[in-house]
Amino acid sequence: MSMKGESSSKQGEEISVFVLVTTFEGDFYGALFEVKLDRRGQVMGGCGATQPPLLDPVARFFEKDSNIPEFYTFGGVCICNKLYLLLSSGSDIGPCNDDDEITTPKKPDSLNGYILDIKTRALVKFSPPKASKSSGTVIHAYEKIYFLLDPFCFPCEPEDSFERYDPINDSWESLKPFPYSKDWATTKITGHAVYDGSILFSIYGHRQPAVMAYHENRDYWEPVKVEDFCWSGKALVVGNTMYALSLQPGEVIAFSIITDQTDEGHAAFSLGKPSLLSGMEIKFPPNPSRRSQYLAHLGGLEFCLVQSGFTYKGNDRQPLSITTFRIEEGNNIKILHSAVRDVDIEGFSGFLVSFCFTQC
Repeated sequence: MSMKGESSSKQGEEISVFVLVTTFEGDFYGALFEVKLDRRGQVMGGCGATQPPLLDPVARFFEKDSNIPEFYTFGGVCICNKLYLLLSSGSDIGPCNDDDEITTPKKPDSLNGYILDIKTRALVKFSPPKASKSSGTVIHAYEKIYFLLDPFCFPCEPEDSFERYDPINDSWESLKPFPYSKDWATTKITGHAVYDGSILFSIYGHRQPAVMAYHENRDYWEPVKVEDFCWSGKALVVGNTMYALSLQPGEVIAFSIITDQTDEGHAAFSLGKPSLLSGMEIKFPPNPSRRSQYLAHLGGLEFCLVQSGFTYKGNDRQPLSITTFRIEEGNNIKILHSAVRDVDIEGFSGFLVSFCFTQC
């Protein structure tokens, strides 16, 4: 990866961007696609042709006759060319009253973690979390994997609602849980950021948007001072500025992070007012349904936005839009390239973009 302020195009001849998707109503549950960019940020693979070749998956995950539950969600992180996959049970567990019947969690052995070696395509299991989670956020931070149950699952959360995985020892440990309460019961984690020994969680729902910080070294939660906004997916940090997707498709925002000290000498964060970056131009078919997106960091101030959307009209293809861009002075976007590759969805009804990353 390039250093701050450097262009990724100077670092190598090509970059691979991997796209993890969750599929629906098909023979398998998910897939991984690879999109190659040249040193100028141009999407490779015949995008200039009248009819570009279909984008084929480099891996498919979990045939339907496996022991994966019928309803589930994917979460993924990449560590040293290994894609760690965690599955949430996806049961109808979410907001409930104290007197509601609580759905029985899936057994941990039905929700194993899986590791895909990006180079060899070998898939192996790793130890499952102590508790399955009906809806969770998976994060890579400080050389470990964090798995947090969504706030809207209150009061149905298990004891081990927040866990941390150590890849070296293949072991999980329980952490101090999120401060679940009825106030959070209609909210959902929409995004996160990793910064200065902490993980920041963007939360949106019935109440005013909020940000909570988990301080890794103190195993402690506290609120973050923030304007009335939230973001989607992982916020990418360059210096003291964070770049992220807003909740609106195709909108990139930038906001500063300020670190103060409490009376006890601990770090306390506040986020500046976000600014909407101008100049985004995306090549995308008109009127897509259920659009999903993710932002990947190419290095320095260069990024790759991956989007998709589908209809319910029985189309046999689904578009995957790839837009590379650079952020220039004045928070203006310079488009490097925007292209669409079609994915053959014969055998399933469509997919959502779950996670994107560049090869280490």
